[in-house]
Amino acid sequence: KNWHNANKLQVKYQAAGYKIYIIPADESYRVLAGPVINRKQALQLKTELLDKFKQNDLFLVKYELEQ
Repeated sequence: KNWHNANKLQVKYQAAGYKIYIIPADESYRVLAGPVINRKQALQLKTELLDKFKQNDLFLVKYELEQ
């Protein structure tokens, strides 16, 4: 996704009350929702976002803090 598209998604999801972050990924950007504590919560969040926004390209990503 380019920056403009990522920003539009961020604004849309934040307006619905979600915590959303944009991070660079190769030559594009990723839009992340969360954080959540465990996989069960991540799956619930994914299902909720799919139901609410009909976004067809949602993936679960384990985020690792940089040292």
